[in-house]
Amino acid sequence: MQSNFPHLKDRICFENAGGTQIPIQVLENTQDFLKNTYVQPYGYTVQSMLNTNLVAKSKNFISTLINNINGNIILGPSATQIASNLCNSLTFNENDEIILSNFSHESAIGCFERIPNTVFSRPSNWVKIKMWTVDEKCKANVDELLGLITNKTELIVLPHVSNVLGNVLDIKKIVRKIRLINKNVKIYVDGVSYLPHNIIDVHDMDVDFYVVSFYKFLGTRISALYVKKGVLRTLKNINHHFLDSEQKLEVGGIQYEHCASLLGIQEYLCDFARKPEFNREIVIENFKEFRAMELEFIEYFDDKFNSIKDNLQLEILTDYNCERVPIFSIYGPNIDKLCFFLNKMGIECKTGNFYCKRLLDSFNIDKVLRISLVHYNSICELDTFFSLLRTCKKNSHNLVEYIQYKYDLSETVKDSFNHLHVDSYYENKRYRGFSLINVEDFSIIGESYFLQSKLYNSFLGDELRIYNNISEELLNDESFRAIISKFINTISNAKQYKYLYVHQIRIECDYLDTNPVPEGIHQDGYEYICITCVNKENIFGPHSEIYDKEHNLIHKTIMEPGENIILNDNKYFHNVTPLKRIEQNKMGYRDIFVFTTVM
Repeated sequence: MQSNFPHLKDRICFENAGGTQIPIQVLENTQDFLKNTYVQPYGYTVQSMLNTNLVAKSKNFISTLINNINGNIILGPSATQIASNLCNSLTFNENDEIILSNFSHESAIGCFERIPNTVFSRPSNWVKIKMWTVDEKCKANVDELLGLITNKTELIVLPHVSNVLGNVLDIKKIVRKIRLINKNVKIYVDGVSYLPHNIIDVHDMDVDFYVVSFYKFLGTRISALYVKKGVLRTLKNINHHFLDSEQKLEVGGIQYEHCASLLGIQEYLCDFARKPEFNREIVIENFKEFRAMELEFIEYFDDKFNSIKDNLQLEILTDYNCERVPIFSIYGPNIDKLCFFLNKMGIECKTGNFYCKRLLDSFNIDKVLRISLVHYNSICELDTFFSLLRTCKKNSHNLVEYIQYKYDLSETVKDSFNHLHVDSYYENKRYRGFSLINVEDFSIIGESYFLQSKLYNSFLGDELRIYNNISEELLNDESFRAIISKFINTISNAKQYKYLYVHQIRIECDYLDTNPVPEGIHQDGYEYICITCVNKENIFGPHSEIYDKEHNLIHKTIMEPGENIILNDNKYFHNVTPLKRIEQNKMGYRDIFVFTTVM
């Protein structure tokens, strides 16, 4: 299956809710259009007629995909733009009501919420906005939604699935109940996050509007809006005054190259089913298979996650009693750090609010780590994910408070600092190398970018920094390996540490005092750290200081070359006093390693 996706070679994509990868059929169809048919449609040249046919075929594909029997298909660049266009085309009367939900993507909230302020020359309460919210257990109580409906309710906007919770609404059942209360209400459903996971049947659901985005399902950035038969004529024309029908909402025209990508999806679905002709049966057959795979993912993920979450102090934001798709939004302490580590290990995922900020605000959660799967993912990939998660488990014993050692360092280690690249992220002159390493075979993993949370670094927190990896020569040095081995052996007991971050830093001292830690007394945000002094040239001190959680100074020392400190970073803070030159006409500097666990 993954052989159809050239971008998935040697990658694990778990950020599919943000955008799926593109199969070769889509790439080839799009490329062919750009090379051979990149002209305006509705003309009389062969290429123009081919493009005219392309638009018709792409809308027919969408209709078959979502089972549009006799409604209209509107094309646009994104669900956000389509929703905005629709808002501008709707007509409301005094005291009309709109019901939104706080667990929707913002594209299904913001523009509808602003409608009262876009009805010119009317008071702000001309249209009333009501909000359907989930409870503290993430449950969306349908009875509460029904209780918001009156004979003044003109529009209800629903997500088919929450792009953060992963919880599915039974739209057909909900629509039937809504129409028993108010048969005239218009119902708009955001199906963007539902499309990759299950069969869509807009005719059976009896909705008035349904929006999908194809970059969330194997395609490029094109979206589509289904409009129920007869509804389109009630909408205002927001396009050029002489245009009518579907063009009323297709502001700026259609991006034809993206239509070509839709026919690539159609070809992929035919190939997946091993059938030559695309039809509704192929859609149903494929999505039944997709859904079966994904239900296995959900069961497997829940089982593995629940066995490890307590140690990592992590939770999933979801309603476990609801039908779900494989979207897992994980929250807890150090979530950015976990995401950073997973990305360096080849697991593509992200943290953020994912345009569902109102929902996260209601739970007082700043961001989540979202893991989202589709049919081309695998249990094997999940095994890799959970294997990495297990390496992040906390040690069940606090083995070390703080402890100091001394080593004999080789000339290779000492000289390696002379070849570092400039660290451009600080005002004072410093040089840095940075790597994530496997301590079992002393190999470097991934690129050398670094991220630290603002919780721990007020100076450069949340800023992605790019450095060069440390040298292979350094990795192979026995005295360098001895420092790491001592560190690992000291902090290991119930847990064996497999990965470490290595910072190699030189800080030069100018004529004035040089502050090596502009963030001040701080923690680095890891379980354990090891600071090793390698070289000192023409400087006084400095003092390395350790503080308790109340910032009381409990240890102070001047580290000489070869000395290091292993520190429990969960329990203590640390600081370094300013560097001072001894001879003002001679360069001064201090070279150190900082080794940290990954969590």
